[in-house]
Parts: sequence; structure tokens; C-alpha cells
Amino acid sequence: MSAVIPLIARSLSKELTVQEALSGIFGSISLATWIFLLESESGDSNPWVRNTVSILAILAAGVAGWAIAWQSGVWAPAPVNDIPVSAEETAVGAKVLGYISALCYLGARIPQIVKNYRDKSCEAITMHSTTLLLAVLPSLAVAASGNLGFALGAKNPDGTCKTSSDYSADFKVLAPHSKIVRGYSASQCDTAEAILPAAKAAGVKVILGIWPDTEESYDADKAAIVKYAPQYADQVYAITVGSETMYRGNFTGETLLEKINDVKKATGGKFKVGTADSWNKYQDGTADPLINGGADILLCNAFSYWQGQTSANATASFFDDIMQAFGHIQSVAGSTTKGPELWVGETGWPTGGSNYQNAVPGLANAKFFWQNAICGILDWGVNVFSFEAFDEPWKPMSIGQDGSVADETHWGIWNADRSEKWSVTC
Repeated sequence: MSAVIPLIARSLSKELTVQEALSGIFGSISLATWIFLLESESGDSNPWVRNTVSILAILAAGVAGWAIAWQSGVWAPAPVNDIPVSAEETAVGAKVLGYISALCYLGARIPQIVKNYRDKSCEAITMHSTTLLLAVLPSLAVAASGNLGFALGAKNPDGTCKTSSDYSADFKVLAPHSKIVRGYSASQCDTAEAILPAAKAAGVKVILGIWPDTEESYDADKAAIVKYAPQYADQVYAITVGSETMYRGNFTGETLLEKINDVKKATGGKFKVGTADSWNKYQDGTADPLINGGADILLCNAFSYWQGQTSANATASFFDDIMQAFGHIQSVAGSTTKGPELWVGETGWPTGGSNYQNAVPGLANAKFFWQNAICGILDWGVNVFSFEAFDEPWKPMSIGQDGSVADETHWGIWNADRSEKWSVTC
């Protein structure tokens, strides 16, 4: 049962908005309350028949409430895999109605609890628990799944820079699965200039990157963002200053915070600004100045492959890394709801290349990591960027932390020609 509920929740979460779910809950709870208040007065019928009719009536009321809200145009279904929306975009009336309905339902149960206590009976308990589960499941499903994004390279398979039409072709493949991508350098290959118009046409959000490792790249990327981000403000989800710069030792938390605040000032405070770094730089306190200093968004990278994990232990290792990073950030922030917005910035498994310690690349292991680690953490409500969307055969060989040669050309969920490696579903 524990494995079935997340699957149902994940499926429902791609169909219902919060408002739609609350309309169904209201109908279900209202009818459930009415039925159960009457059932104690009706002792003539068979309890099993009465309970079965009650369940069917509750389901019918919930479906009817949802259908009326949808078809009347009061609420529209949410886009598949949409990125998070602010609280202001959720109808306040629907929230209030939902909470009031839940309180009314729970309050209506008090007479039944008293009756059961007096009669030393628990006949209705199982039925009531089932009804409550049916009532609240849609709302749980809405919040059950995190948001999936993809890291997207700026070059074509032959190493030439992507144009707006190339990004449009990318988005056609990604659109059924995600509505947000992240880049690394806004000026490299004129990324900001090329990707933002294509993103607008496709309804995709973009996290633009600044590469601060040299003053030249930092100034060029900042200038590109200052020029193009205001023109496509609806497409810019956030800006990251640096990618694993603390991990490489290029910046301390304090010096990186100075860059982040400089970008905030340059963009007039109109965009979320943060950074992306290895999970352990958040866990060990290196990034604490960013948490305390007002970074809006933090992306935590975690690769079980680069830790030399076996495929069997990769998911557990990944979950543990993210738990440590997120836990430390939230501890420093003083709350699980305050502080920077958190995403997994990069994770994945290569389908080709050489072994890295105990980590073995290959299609089967990559698919296994996708289904268990990436889809698994999405089920827990964590936002995650998969590294990466498409294979990049133009990349040179890199060196792993242990000094061995590492192949970074086969990390795509899709092949370089955008063909599918496996069925990309969760």
C-alpha cells in the first residue's frame, strides 16, 4: 500500500490544481458529514450496504464538484509539470473554503466518537477513516510531486552554438516532461539572447547562469542578463551566480555573497538570485553566509556516480546527501519554510563512458537511477534538475576527483540527436 499511494498521488498531481482539489474535497466532505450524521439514526439497513452507498455518494459528490468547477471555467487545469507558483496566484477563497470544510467534517465526527465511547462500539471507525482518506487524498496529491527541470547545454552536438531555433527544437522534446531549464553562462554562445525568445514561445522558464570565475566572464554574463532579462522577465525564473565555485575553492561563502548581492543590485531586485554548488559545501557550513545573507535560491548538486557508488546504493547515497544539505540549510535559516528556495541543481547517471571506482555507466544503470533516485525524490516533493537533457559529444574528457579520466559526453536523458534513450516518465 505504501508503494501504491505515491504512485496514485503522482498521477493525480499532474491533473489537479489546488483549487480543483478543494472543490472536490468540499463536495465530498459536505455529503460525508450529512450521511454520517444521519446514519446513527438509521438502524434498519445493513451497515455494509449503507457504508458502500456512502462511499459511492462521496466519490460522486467529489467528482461532480470538480467537474462543475472545471467546466464552468471558474478554475482551469494546471499545466503538466508546471513550475511552482506563488501563493498570490492561488485563489484565497478556495483555500479558506477547503480549510473550513475540513474543520466542519472533523467537528461532525465528535458526536460519533462520543456515541462509540458510550456504546463501547467501533463499528463506524474504519468507515470514517476511509472516508477521511478519500477526502484528503486529492489535496495530498497536489503537493506530493516536486518539479522536474533539465540542465541544458548551449552547444549543438558538433560544438557550434545553439540558435533560437535549436532551443525551440529542444523545448519540443522537453515540453511534455518539464517547463523549466537551467543554463550556466548567459553570454557564452549568446545564450540569454538566443534562449529567452524560444522559451517565451514555448512557455518555458529559464534559470540563467553567471560564470564568476574570472572578471571577464562575470562582467560579460552580468551584462547579458541586465540587457535581456528585463525584456523576458516572465521567462527568467532565477539567476545563479557560479556553478560549484565553492567546491572548486574559487570563492568562499563571503566572497560569493558579494557577487550575488552585486547581481541583485544590477537587476534591480526583480529576480531571484542565488548559486549552485556541491551538496557538501552546504552541509559543511561553507555556504552559511549565503543563507544568512539573503540568497534567494540555492541549487544543491549531488552525484552518486562521482562518489563511486554502486548502482544498488546510488539512490540511498543521493537521498542522504540531499537530506544533509537541505537539513543544514534549514537549520541555519531557522525554519523549513523560511530561507532560500531549494532545488537539487544537478544529478544523474551516464549511459556511456568508463567506470568511476564502483560506479558503472550504462543504459540500465542510468534508467534505474532515473526511476528510483530522480523520480523518487520528486515523489517526496523535492524540485530537481536532471543533468542533463541531451548528450554533448563535443565535450572534452574531464578528470574525476580521484585523478582518473572521466567521460562527460553521455549524461543526457536523450541522445544528442534528441532521440529517446528510454521512456522518460515517472
